[in-house]
Amino acid sequence: MAIPLILVAPGLLEQPRDVLARVASLEALASVATVEVAAQGTNTLVLDALGIAPGMPIGPLLARGAGIDIDRGYAIVADPVLLAADRDDLVLVDRVDDLTTDESSGLVAMLNRHFAEDGMHFIELPSSTWIARVDRAPALQTTSLDVARRRGVFPHLPTGPDARTWRRWQNEIQMLLHDHPVNVAREAHGRVPVTGVWFWGGGCADAIGTLPPIAAMTTRNRLGDIVRAIAQLGGGTHRELGADATVQGIVAASSACSRIVTVDARIDAESALARFDAERLAPALSLLARGAVDPLHVIADRNSGAARWTGRPRTGWQRLTARAHRKSFTVPDELGR
Repeated sequence: MAIPLILVAPGLLEQPRDVLARVASLEALASVATVEVAAQGTNTLVLDALGIAPGMPIGPLLARGAGIDIDRGYAIVADPVLLAADRDDLVLVDRVDDLTTDESSGLVAMLNRHFAEDGMHFIELPSSTWIARVDRAPALQTTSLDVARRRGVFPHLPTGPDARTWRRWQNEIQMLLHDHPVNVAREAHGRVPVTGVWFWGGGCADAIGTLPPIAAMTTRNRLGDIVRAIAQLGGGTHRELGADATVQGIVAASSACSRIVTVDARIDAESALARFDAERLAPALSLLARGAVDPLHVIADRNSGAARWTGRPRTGWQRLTARAHRKSFTVPDELGR
């Protein structure tokens, strides 16, 4: 019986368009798939493809996927970000994701010293992600980083009965980071400083609810940790993405799972794109053509949004007509150039 297969390729759409146009598998994907864009980013599209309703707390999933036990506490994503003044607002330019181990540890240690009396503790995860833990779940609504990125922050600040406290903490963090030695050194070397922390995706472990049994192959990154946790909590299977972990193999061994998902490392060069094509996309398209997977989702991001291509097996007539109406693979205009 066919099983849904989800391939996640972070950074794929950041590759030059002429490079993408030369990948035969991407052209084949465009010929069999429909595409949709989500301004909310990759997380939203992946969770939706897994059949998980919106609102899933990301903080405790990240903690679980990284092997961190938060007990009965509340975990919230605490992304180090660059905030820039823009007239009457602050713009959340982007997440600062190139901190060295020493830089990250220095900033987290400073934050933990300052917020110890408030009962908030920051934790560094192996995926270069920060989360913050508090004992009591606050009455708080937050906006995901993907939605707030490259926009003014004031309409996206926390709301709810406990929002005043968390907004105050965000202001205190901005002051603590101003002229911090880590930032001074980064700016001296032409690197982006950390000027704020963006809180989002909070929740308690017992608020995660029932998850589907999935078969996952992931690399060690943020989305990989989320998917790893879903596989663990849903009673599915997980293995690290590697040369011995093939799409064909995981499809053959996953009859008891509702979906299969692979999460690659960020595609940051043409060589990485070639590996993704040879090891994931081309085999997946072959399985789709044979009806072994249905549907095939390919999820990739660019700028502050993401797109999902969804393909289904074609009938004989569709295969014949497709030869005369081949489509080029293009990055959706909504994701910018």
